[in-house]
Amino acid sequence: MPFFGDMPLDKITEEAVNDWLLGFKNRKVFDKGSNETTKQYHNTTANTALGTFTVMMSEAVRRGLVASN
Repeated sequence: MPFFGDMPLDKITEEAVNDWLLGFKNRKVFDKGSNETTKQYHNTTANTALGTFTVMMSEAVRRGLVASN
C-alpha cells in the first residue's frame, strides 16, 4: 500500500492506519495529464480498503511476520 511506503509491517500503528483512512476524505490523485487534483472518496471506499488491509495483516500474523493484528 503506497501510503505506508517502506514502513515494516510490525511498525504500522493504529494511528498510521487512522491517518490512512482519514486521507480518503481528501486524497490527492493525478489525472491522465499528470495534473494533481483532490478526490473525495465515500466512506464505503475507505471501509473496503480497510477490509482488504485487515485480511493482509491477518495473513501476516498467520505467517509469523507480525505478532498481532
